Amino acid sequence: VLREGKKRLVISAVETKEYPGKDGKPDSKAVQIRLSTTEEDRDTDNNVLHKGFGFNVVIFTTPNQYNSASQIKEQLSMPVKAAFGREAAKTKSLKDCLGKTVDCLVKVRTGKGDFGDSNVVKTWLVPGEKQ
Repeated sequence: VLREGKKRLVISAVETKEYPGKDGKPDSKAVQIRLSTTEEDRDTDNNVLHKGFGFNVVIFTTPNQYNSASQIKEQLSMPVKAAFGREAAKTKSLKDCLGKTVDCLVKVRTGKGDFGDSNVVKTWLVPGEKQ
């Protein structure tokens, strides 16, 4: 797991996924964004992670009690804004972000149950904006 901090990452893949519902709930659709490091870094145990180390960011696109359609739209726009800037992002899509470099604040999410710790993007940093 990549240690926390401001990271420069490349958007190396964007794909749609469908996750089966649990306990009788409907299936959920999502966009999975693959981010890869642009330089050598360290993991949470201070071991070297080579350039290209990657992790996935999943943005669920099915509205629910936690996220409205407008909140999901904003979440989906943030990688585009980080890649192109706020104004240019108005004419771009997530697919246009492939191969683009973005800056993010990366955090570590503590694992639960059978799942270990993982990385999450806390904030997508938009070029030219104060963070």
